[in-house]
Amino acid sequence: MPRRRSVKPPNESLASGEWPDGPLKSNAPDEARAAQQLARNVRAAMTTQGLSQHKVAEKMDMDQGTISRLLAGTIYIDTATLAKLEAVLKEELWPHRAPKPPAQGKTE
Repeated sequence: MPRRRSVKPPNESLASGEWPDGPLKSNAPDEARAAQQLARNVRAAMTTQGLSQHKVAEKMDMDQGTISRLLAGTIYIDTATLAKLEAVLKEELWPHRAPKPPAQGKTE
């Protein structure tokens, strides 16, 4: 059976700055890019709606720590949690395509 690579928390792919706003390392895995955009989307929805982590967690009937860890980039969430978040926040949150960094030395 092939060995699975260990999956590091998404915030360990940060090149500099603070999660989720700082740039990711050029070799960051796709899952870290998706997690970063998801964290940004959740934070934006919560801010727009004036909801705290505690209030969102309460509406989801789950621990506030899960929301905190998602926003801090220390965990990946499962699809059930994502579905609950989208239902509570009444928004599509999953990034359908995680943005890739621009290629070095190329301009568009």
